[in-house]
Amino acid sequence: MKIRKDKIISNIRGLKKIEGDVLPVGWEEAISVTFQKNKDFYDLLEDDLNHKKNYVNKKFKEFKDVELQNTKKMLKEKSDLYNANLNAKAKIIRLKKILTETERDYSSRIIANIELIFHIYSGRLIQNYQRGLGLFIDYAEGQQIRFCTAESSDHDATLAMSSGQLAALSLAFFLSLNRVYSENSLVLIDDPVQSLDEINIASLTDLLRCELKDRQLIISSHEDDISRYMRYRFERAGLSQVSIHMQSHNTDNVIQ
Repeated sequence: MKIRKDKIISNIRGLKKIEGDVLPVGWEEAISVTFQKNKDFYDLLEDDLNHKKNYVNKKFKEFKDVELQNTKKMLKEKSDLYNANLNAKAKIIRLKKILTETERDYSSRIIANIELIFHIYSGRLIQNYQRGLGLFIDYAEGQQIRFCTAESSDHDATLAMSSGQLAALSLAFFLSLNRVYSENSLVLIDDPVQSLDEINIASLTDLLRCELKDRQLIISSHEDDISRYMRYRFERAGLSQVSIHMQSHNTDNVIQ
């Protein structure tokens, strides 16, 4: 009989599950307040328990309803924020497209306005270029500016140029922009002959005294012989010129 009893106890204990939830703090006080006497616990009626059960279910439902409403509100806020981000992204993409198209149109318009003058200026400055006189500007389908030896050519002429020819090309591009768009008659060029050979220097001097004779030119140079040569060519063309040695002028004299 005792063996059977021990077996039953062992089976019951085997069915017992460990509670995973920890009892809340102060649960003993809640029990003692609810059931002040032992008989209060045993005298409970089934109707009272059902009423309490319905009350708890009602409160639980109300809690879940509030939780659901809060979740819906949060979901709506997240959804509105997501939609706002999508709209902002769409506007940014639209603006980027407009800016890209505007930039392409602007660049194409500038290139179209200076292309002929640039072709003439580059031909005069880069006279020793083996592929012919004058370069064309190709916008390469609105992606990148290239300088070509012939119209509709895929060859970028800058890839086969020396440093002096590239310097002359930059000057031709700058002077073309100045000729077409500048509203100021003042042109300042810092040491334009630094990378140029004798032919390019002579070409630049002729270009400046013929094409930009209506401009006030201020040109810096570290080489006195080049300065004298350029001033001589300007003087022969009937243009006024003056040489200023900056080392012999201090700040006070310049201001006075």
